Amino acid sequence: MNPSGNALVIWRQESGTFDVDLVETIWSSHSATGSEWTTPESIQSEVGEQGGNPFRNQFSYPHVAVDPQGNGIAAWSQSNDESWTVWTSRFDASGGWEGAELLSTSPLDATHASLAMDADGNAIAIWVQSAYVDCSIWSRRYTLDTGWGAPEPIAATAAWSNCDYAKVAVGAAGDAVAVWRVRFGSYWSNRYTPGQGWSEPEAFDIDMEVVDFAVDGDGTAMVALRRYYEAEDKINLWVSISTRPQ
Repeated sequence: MNPSGNALVIWRQESGTFDVDLVETIWSSHSATGSEWTTPESIQSEVGEQGGNPFRNQFSYPHVAVDPQGNGIAAWSQSNDESWTVWTSRFDASGGWEGAELLSTSPLDATHASLAMDADGNAIAIWVQSAYVDCSIWSRRYTLDTGWGAPEPIAATAAWSNCDYAKVAVGAAGDAVAVWRVRFGSYWSNRYTPGQGWSEPEAFDIDMEVVDFAVDGDGTAMVALRRYYEAEDKINLWVSISTRPQ
C-alpha cells in the first residue's frame, strides 16, 4: 500500500488435482483509494510440453511493491520442471499489468526473489542463484527511463554454502539494503547507494538472526535482530543502524 491508500496484492493459487491436472498461477487484485478490490486476474500461468508430457509451472516467493503514484512491480520465482527462474511484471495504475518478463538470465537456478520500489517508481530486485549448494546473490535495477538494467552479482558465498533467505528494502530516494542468510551460518547484507552502486557485503554476528529491516528517505537503514542465549534460555532483540555513505 502506498501513502495515498492505493493497494496492490499478488498471490500464488492452485487449481486441479496434484499429478493429474494441477495448475499453479500468480493472481492479483488492486484497490484505488476509496474503491473496492478489483476482480482477481491471472498475471502469469503457463503449461508446456517436455518430452511429449505436459509440465506445469510452479511458483514461489511472490513479492509486490507500489509507488506513490499507484504503479507497481511484482517479482516471483518460477519452475518449469527443469529449472527455477525469476520473473517480473509491471502494473500501470492507468492501464493494468503489462505482461511478464524474465529477470534471471543464467541457466543456474534462481529462487528467493525479492523486490522493492522507491518514491519515483524505480525498483531493485534481488534473488539467490545457485548451482547445487554453491550460491550467489544477484540484482537488477529498474528505472522508468530505461527499464530493467543488466543482472549483476552483489555477493558470492563460500563454496558448499546454501542460501535460503533473501530480501531487499528500498528507501524513498533509491537507497537499498539487501539481506540474505547462508544456511547453517550467518546473515549477510549489502547496501546500494544511488550514484555509487553496491558496496562490499558484510556479515552480521553469526549468533544474530534478522527479524526485519527498512530504509528511510535519507538512506538510513535499520535492522532488527534477535539473539538466543541458550545458557539463560532467553531471547534479546537488537537494532543495527547504518547511515548513507558519504
